[in-house]
Amino acid sequence: RQLLAESEAAIKRQAAMWDESLEELRQRWVESLERQSRQFDKQLAQGLEQGIGQTLAEHDHRWESGRREWLEACQAVSGSMKDHAEQLGTVFASEVTSCVDAIRNATDAVGRQLGQLESQGELLLKVIEREEELVGLETRLSENLEAVRTAEAFEQTLMSLTAAANLLSARAGQKAA
Repeated sequence: RQLLAESEAAIKRQAAMWDESLEELRQRWVESLERQSRQFDKQLAQGLEQGIGQTLAEHDHRWESGRREWLEACQAVSGSMKDHAEQLGTVFASEVTSCVDAIRNATDAVGRQLGQLESQGELLLKVIEREEELVGLETRLSENLEAVRTAEAFEQTLMSLTAAANLLSARAGQKAA
């Protein structure tokens, strides 16, 4: 009876430890997502030209660091759970199964969010491409405007020369007469 009572107490302690670990992981995950979301909004407000590529790289790096940290924590918790599961046997097996399901759900959620970030990255790359096209069009427009100004200046010069030639012709005709 005492062994059964101690086993039951150990199971309850382990379940409490697992709940605490999952809550800590969830809290870190929420904080990380909130932190990344705030940072992304701030950087986006500073302008697309001022570091979209750098922001995405930094975001990917932080995302990967957070993911690695989360995976390491999950691996550490899983290792601990494995040791206890071997000691407690089939009584603890049902708890492990539910924890594995929670981890799978969290991993699926992470995968979906990664997919969303990838699609946002693709959209930002398209925006950058369009921006580069606009810069090219602005350059061509400036060149065309300069050509028009040059042509107008040339035309005015020709008209002045024509007027001067007419004036010289008229004076030469008056002197000849």
